[in-house]
Amino acid sequence: NEMPTAPWTGFQNEDELKTKIIELSEDKRNFLRAQPTGVKFDFEILAIASHAEVLLEADPRLQKMRYELVPKKVEEEKFWSNYFYRVGLVKQSFEVSNSSWW
Repeated sequence: NEMPTAPWTGFQNEDELKTKIIELSEDKRNFLRAQPTGVKFDFEILAIASHAEVLLEADPRLQKMRYELVPKKVEEEKFWSNYFYRVGLVKQSFEVSNSSWW
């Protein structure tokens, strides 16, 4: 069984990335707004389950959002897919800024 990992694990500026990812849960829209049409985002709930577990532990606000929004405002799967789409954007911006050092 794989150890659950956080989405910021292994990044050069891990703490900074963690902060940015945790800030996502401040805004409801990050969970309610779908990714833009035409954006191909392959979302597999099982693949992110361990990330989700770690994030829920690391971010009490995320737990609160999930409690408030699922299932009243958004289905569980949509909640995670919208959120992880944005986590991906944050990670991408870090990959870009990391690689621009060289």
